[in-house]
Amino acid sequence: LAGRGASGRNVAVAVASMISVCSHGSCQSQGSSALISDLEDLAEVLPLNFSQRGCLGLCGQGPNCLLETKKGSQALNHLDSFSKVISMVKKFLKAQGSDFTCPEDLLTRSKLKSDAMRLLSKSPFRPQHTAEDMLQAAELLSRAIALEDARPGKVRSRRTYELLLLRGQSLGRRSLALRASNGDASATAAAALELLGRAMLERPRALEPLVEAAHIYAFSGDTTKAVEFYQTAITLMKELKLPKHEVARLERRVEKLMAGTQQPLDSGDGAGLWRVEDITGVSKDTCIYHLRANPPGNPHPFPHSAWHIQVFLGSTVREYTPISSASAWEDGRLELLVKTYPDGCVSRFFGTLRTVQEAREAALQSYAPLEEQNCWVHVSAPLLTLDLPSFTGAAAAPQLALVAGGTGIAPLAQIISHCVAGGVLERCQVMLLYSSRTVEDILMLDELRRLASACCGRLQVFHTLSRSPGARSSRSRTRLYFSGCHQHFRQEMEDMEEVSTWEGHVDEEMMRKAFEMGFGTGKMTNATRIVVCGPQGLLDTVEACCSVGEGFRSEHLVLLQATKQSEAPIDSSDSSEDDEVASENVAVAIPRISISAPALKIPAVEDPKDPKDSEGPSVPSTRKPGDLLKEQLGHAQNGMTFADRVRIEAA
Repeated sequence: LAGRGASGRNVAVAVASMISVCSHGSCQSQGSSALISDLEDLAEVLPLNFSQRGCLGLCGQGPNCLLETKKGSQALNHLDSFSKVISMVKKFLKAQGSDFTCPEDLLTRSKLKSDAMRLLSKSPFRPQHTAEDMLQAAELLSRAIALEDARPGKVRSRRTYELLLLRGQSLGRRSLALRASNGDASATAAAALELLGRAMLERPRALEPLVEAAHIYAFSGDTTKAVEFYQTAITLMKELKLPKHEVARLERRVEKLMAGTQQPLDSGDGAGLWRVEDITGVSKDTCIYHLRANPPGNPHPFPHSAWHIQVFLGSTVREYTPISSASAWEDGRLELLVKTYPDGCVSRFFGTLRTVQEAREAALQSYAPLEEQNCWVHVSAPLLTLDLPSFTGAAAAPQLALVAGGTGIAPLAQIISHCVAGGVLERCQVMLLYSSRTVEDILMLDELRRLASACCGRLQVFHTLSRSPGARSSRSRTRLYFSGCHQHFRQEMEDMEEVSTWEGHVDEEMMRKAFEMGFGTGKMTNATRIVVCGPQGLLDTVEACCSVGEGFRSEHLVLLQATKQSEAPIDSSDSSEDDEVASENVAVAIPRISISAPALKIPAVEDPKDPKDSEGPSVPSTRKPGDLLKEQLGHAQNGMTFADRVRIEAA
C-alpha cells in the first residue's frame, strides 16, 4: 500500500501498518471528520498511512479507529481530543520503529482547527449552548486563518479554503441560534456570508460554500438570493454528476421557497403528514408515538367502530391501530403503539423518529427546514376494522372474549374502550386473555387497569407469560440499538411484580379456565364472540381450539391478521419474535380482517370426545391450524367486511 509520508511524498508502507478511521453512524456525529483532519495535517511531516472504514462495533464510544501494525491490531475509542490523537499517532509510529517529530507551528495550527471541528460536531448534542459553542469555534478558526495567511506554501489554498468554510459554518449556525432566541443575528449572518464568499474565491467550483450561503439566505428571509444560490448549486451538482436524490432535495427546497408556502400537514379527511409531538417509551423496544396535525376538516367516519390507519414509507405500507380515540383524531391527535424490530422496515423507521422539538434543534445545526427533518409520519384516513354494533348482534348480554399477544393488545384495547358506560358495547361482559413473553413485555398495563375500573366489573383481565421467570432477567438487560436509533426506549422497567400472571402458552385448557373465571362457564354460548389479535401462532392455536374443542365453536370467531391491502410491497422483515406458538408473522397492526360470520358456512368438525354426535366410531379431525382462515378468505366476496355481510343476510 502507498501512504502519504513527510512533505506529502508517497512512501512504501507495509500492508500491516494502517490507521483505519470509522466514519460510520455515530462516529460521524462524534467527530470522526476532525480525527481524519488531524491525520491529514500530521501526515505532512510524519509517515502515516490511514484510511476510512466501516463500523468497528464500538458505536456510542467514538470517534474510533483501528491500529494495524506489525505487532497486531488494536481498536481505540473516545479519540475526542487532539491530545488523544497525538498519543495514538505516537503509539502507531513506535510500533513501526519511527519517532514522532513534528514542528510546533504545525501542532498549533492543527489543534486550533481540530478543536473547532469538534465543537461543530458536538453542537447538535448541546442545543442550548449552540450560540456560545459556535462563537468559540469561530474565534479558534479566526486564529487559525491568521496563522495560515502568514504562511507561504503550496498547501495554503487548500487549508485556507477549509478554514474559511468552517468559520462560515460556525457563524452561520450561531446566527440561527441567535435568531431562535430572538437575538440580533443579522451581523453574524453577514459575517458568515462574507467568509463563504472568500471560500468561493479560493475554490470557485466548490459546492459546500454555495449551499451553505443559500441556507443562510433562506433562513434570513432573503428568498431571491437563496433561490439564486440554490440554482447555482443545482447546476454544479448536475455537472459533477452527483446522486440524483441530492439534486432533488435542493430542487424541492427551491420549489417551496418560490411557492412561498409550506405543504399542508393533512387533507380534510386526515390523510397526510402528521408531526411527532412526543415519544413515550413503554419498554426496551416499544414506544407510544404521539402524533399531531391540524384538526381534520371531516368528522371521524367510524366513531363507534373499531378502526385503523395505514402508514406509508415510500412504497411500503403498514397498518396500525391507534390507542387514542376517534374524538382525539378529530382534535388532531393520534397515538400509535409500535414495537421496533432492528431488521424491520416501517417499525425500524419509527425507531429513528425525532420529536418536533428535537427536530427544531437539529435544524439549527444543518439549516434543513423542519419539513425535511425526521419528525413526520405519513398516514391514511381512518379505515374500518369492525362495525361493533353489528358484530355483537341483538343478544341481551353478549359475552366478548378477547385474546391478545404482544402488540396485538392495541386493537383489542380500542374495542374495550367502547365497553365503558355510554359506549356501544356497554352491555357486554368482557374477558381479556393477554399473552406476553415476560412481565416486562406487558404493554398498556395502566390503560387496561383504567378500562377495568371504567367498565364497573364487566371486564376481567388475565395475563399469561410464555417464558419462565429465570429467562426474564437475562432478556431485560438486552438493549435495542441500531444506526439512527432514538433514545426514547425505556431501559429501566418499573416494579411489576404485583401483576398476577399465569405461565405457559395459550391453549385450550387455558382458554377454558379464562372462560370459567370470566363468564362463569367453560364453554361458549350463542351470545359469545371471540376476537383474537396477535402473531400467527396465536391465531392458529385459538382457531384450532374453537374448531375441535368441546364447548367452543368457530362460527363467532374473529381473527385480526395483517393482510396486504394495496399493490405496495409489504416487507416481511417486520416478523415478530413474540409468537407464542412458532409464529411466522406479526400482527402489529389491524388491517382488513378475516372473519368467521354466521353467514359463512364452515364445515362441521366431528368431535371424538362426544360419541353422541357421531353414528360410527370417532374419527380424529384432519383439519390443521390455518384451515379456518383460508376458508374465510375463500368465502369473502368483493372485499366485504363482516358487518357488510351481516347486513346483507339480515335484509
